[in-house]
Amino acid sequence: MQKAIPFVLHLTPGTLAANQDSDLKPRRGPKPKAFANVLHRHLQVAVAEDMQWLDDYVHGACATVAKVHNGVFRVSPSDVLRVCLIPIISTESVQSIILNHELMPVSADHVRRIAQTARFALGGVALFLEDNPDLYDTLEAEVSFILSFPPSHGLPVPYGTSDSAEDDYNQGWDMSEAA
Repeated sequence: MQKAIPFVLHLTPGTLAANQDSDLKPRRGPKPKAFANVLHRHLQVAVAEDMQWLDDYVHGACATVAKVHNGVFRVSPSDVLRVCLIPIISTESVQSIILNHELMPVSADHVRRIAQTARFALGGVALFLEDNPDLYDTLEAEVSFILSFPPSHGLPVPYGTSDSAEDDYNQGWDMSEAA
């Protein structure tokens, strides 16, 4: 049996060990209230191109996270997909764009369930794009091409380019210039 050799690492204040995160994430307390969706523009292109693999991840997340109740998903896959297309996923941003069948805001519990399902779906999409770098490069090229042109002539700007998710959702065709 070998004797264990003690290892002591002396760090000066302000330096990090090799296994430490540099961004000093909080390890206690409530989880962050917002999730930055870095793939929102790529997913908008995927939706516009009618790429069916995205629907598979959304439906899988609905079945895995939100579960099925009486043979029906507890969250709407279309709601989850809409949330996957916004740049910042938080309860406030989700509640501002998701309405129930009576066109009223949904409950806070349902909003959290939709946001959690969307985060799970985005994790699967991120792994898929990581495993398929050619597809990611194609989407990235299309996003770069779209963003290279400034919006003009009353056409809507690409979804996800304004500061708030509500502005992105509510923006549509500017009919004042068309008349």
